[in-house]
Amino acid sequence: MQQLPRNDGSKAEQAAAFRKFIRLAQELDLPLIIHARDAADDVIRILKEERRENFRGVMHCFSGDKKFLKECLDIGLYISFTCSLTFKNADDLREVAKLAPIEKVLLETDAPYLAPQKFRGHRNEPAYLQYLADQWVELTGLAKNDIERITAHNANALFKLYPSGKPRIAYEIRNSLYLNITNRCTNLCNFCIRTKTDFVKGHNLMLDKEPTVGEILKAVGDPAKYDEIVFCGYGEPTMRLDEVKAVAKELKAKGVKLRLVTNGHGDLINSRPIAGELAGIIDRVSVSLNAETEEKYDKICAPKFGPGSFRRVLDFIKDCVKQGIETEVTCLDLEGIDIKKCEEFAGSAGAKFRLRRYGVTG
Repeated sequence: MQQLPRNDGSKAEQAAAFRKFIRLAQELDLPLIIHARDAADDVIRILKEERRENFRGVMHCFSGDKKFLKECLDIGLYISFTCSLTFKNADDLREVAKLAPIEKVLLETDAPYLAPQKFRGHRNEPAYLQYLADQWVELTGLAKNDIERITAHNANALFKLYPSGKPRIAYEIRNSLYLNITNRCTNLCNFCIRTKTDFVKGHNLMLDKEPTVGEILKAVGDPAKYDEIVFCGYGEPTMRLDEVKAVAKELKAKGVKLRLVTNGHGDLINSRPIAGELAGIIDRVSVSLNAETEEKYDKICAPKFGPGSFRRVLDFIKDCVKQGIETEVTCLDLEGIDIKKCEEFAGSAGAKFRLRRYGVTG
């Protein structure tokens, strides 16, 4: 194999050629595969200047720092890490990789180079991709089949390879099963992932129709396989409270652990306090609060019920605790939100608190 010379051409010539490829890719609606070596600032600047609405691409063989990762993600690039992520001396790169949302990650070997740690010094090959997938399991805490499914979906989205599957009622992440029973919601959150994609962790969640109780139970299959079953899809589950209760009672009778993920509008939706109806069939409730004041909440979440919704969410949290349901308050790490005050409220209400990362779902 002939080794081509590096930097064969002036910087200006390389930049001009790069611009031509960006324009050609967008003209033909094809993805860009970019390898930036000692040129991070120039690459980002040129991409910002040249990209159009149909721009898509991947930063191949990523080995940059946290700043470069953020810039690539902000532009909309996928990030592709090689088996160098498995090297013993790659701790810094692994710390950077942890910051990449798995929804924007691709896997590659860069064969015949950069063989994984187990085969250092030998020829790399596509079959060794499994060792890189194992590394991502360690980095994310996801199951290996999650990594495989998500990154396969990412590749499809980038390269438009093949359809990514029918809408799912029940979908697995790690060893939990999530139930997607409605796409309706009473919030119009400005951060909502639904405005950007139909998919969560590689699963298509845009329903053709809302499933019946029988269809939901059929989609669950054998519930004993899972650590927990979670009412959490692309909508607000308490909009279908009767179905939630019917499914929960059926599964609870089989000894299943159940969790409800909600925006906390259940009392408003159903025109009555509902925590008492959940007690005994729902083990844990996760309530998305996302702000410490009503003003910020209304701005971020744009609740359908208007002013006063924030206070009703707080009341719902307190009610769940009073009913003996294990209750968790969650907030996104959004700019301008006082996370400490959100955490303090959770503690004062007797609830647990969990901080979620913006852009990370499931």
